[in-house]
Amino acid sequence: MTQTYESAYLKVMAEILHEGTPKVSARTQFHSIALHGAQIRVDLEKEFPLVTTKKMGLRQVWRELKWFLSGMCNNIMTLDPKAHRLWEHWVKDSSGDLGPIYGYQWRRWPVYRESFGQITKQPPVDQVERALDLLSQAKPTSRQIVVNAWNAAMLADMALPPCHMAFQFLARRPSRHQIMHTLATLPGDLKEFEWHPEIQALQNRCLSTIGGESHQVDIAQYEAFCDEAKSIAAALNIPALAKLFAWRVDLRVDQRSADWFVGVPFNLASYAMLCHIICATVNKRVGSTHLVPGQLIHQFGDCHIYSNQIEVCKTQYERTPFSAPEFAVKQPHRKVDDYVWSDFVLAGYDSHERIKAPELAV
Repeated sequence: MTQTYESAYLKVMAEILHEGTPKVSARTQFHSIALHGAQIRVDLEKEFPLVTTKKMGLRQVWRELKWFLSGMCNNIMTLDPKAHRLWEHWVKDSSGDLGPIYGYQWRRWPVYRESFGQITKQPPVDQVERALDLLSQAKPTSRQIVVNAWNAAMLADMALPPCHMAFQFLARRPSRHQIMHTLATLPGDLKEFEWHPEIQALQNRCLSTIGGESHQVDIAQYEAFCDEAKSIAAALNIPALAKLFAWRVDLRVDQRSADWFVGVPFNLASYAMLCHIICATVNKRVGSTHLVPGQLIHQFGDCHIYSNQIEVCKTQYERTPFSAPEFAVKQPHRKVDDYVWSDFVLAGYDSHERIKAPELAV
């Protein structure tokens, strides 16, 4: 499968190398070259963003993501030992304390109430569960499906303030072009239903309902048509048709600090995986193909390459990317805590050999 995500990743890498400004990190005192502001968009319906210009281990990505999703990542002792290598640099003491980082805030955001001068601690907010509830609605169009790790009141308690600070789920109907093209061509598994009267009727109604210019389409008719098509897909048991009319979930990520060589490939794969998991979990809860992953829209603030990474980045940049792999959740669960590695399938991943990372900037 052809890919676009790695071309975008390597393009920013080249821009940093050629146009970056020398900087010294206020926290680590490491020297770097940096650019401010970048975005990578990945169509998760077509590709899974696992970098191929150096070998990546998706299982290692999953170990950390599972740790975050557990909400118990305030201590390295709760992390799979095989994933300790990166995080052991940031432990605060011999007990393994990391403070209330990432998943702690995702699943256990602290809440306090003040009344008549008395402050009382309330049950924490599970932001991931709140997102799942909102996405499970029949029309999951809320613009408030946000999970935030940047708890300003607790930054001093964290071993490392969150680099990827917040993410937002945005659900949308499939595009008119996507619907019209698919119903006109009936690709893949839909071809065998070409002469089915329900499918032919759907094709005819498609043109009359959503065939005009975008601004001329009646929203109520458009949504009614999508819902009717989903009902037909369920009645005829046509998974490909159900997937076509499912809600697309775009995942927008805000990342303040981006280590372009080590961190960003990890971050892209992790959030792509998270989007797949969230969609599969909601579908399991509602009992239908309600959601499919849409676009990963990853936005970066300070995009940097450390001085000891320059040569390895040049090596990576000279390599030609392989085709994009495919990823799927083969065994969905109703709770994100229940997923294990064997629930996933990664297919078609080819890559160049590993590039040993230089000393980390901690």
